[in-house]
Amino acid sequence: MPIGIRSPSLFLVACMMMARQIATIIIGVLVVGLLFGYGVWRAAESADRASNDSRYRRRMLIRAAMLYIVVGVFIIVGVAARKERVEALYGLPAGVIIIWFLLRTAIKTKVPPKK
Repeated sequence: MPIGIRSPSLFLVACMMMARQIATIIIGVLVVGLLFGYGVWRAAESADRASNDSRYRRRMLIRAAMLYIVVGVFIIVGVAARKERVEALYGLPAGVIIIWFLLRTAIKTKVPPKK
């Protein structure tokens, strides 16, 4: 019997556990990679559509601005209810500037009339 191994059955159990861990890690990395690739593919598809369709571009810009507005409202309500610290308000001016740029770009986007 090799030094450090008390019984062959413990050695086999340890090997099986290591094999299961390695298989789980490999499968997990593959799944995360597939999800990431799908997300990148969808983002590229969306960007391509936005470059060709001005209505879709305007809709995307307005949705992004609305998302920033909702997050800002949640931050303000959280601070008012004393669930968040006052320091959470420090980032709001940057968010307001981003909202302004998004809405200004959406308004300036020329949309052809519907046929």
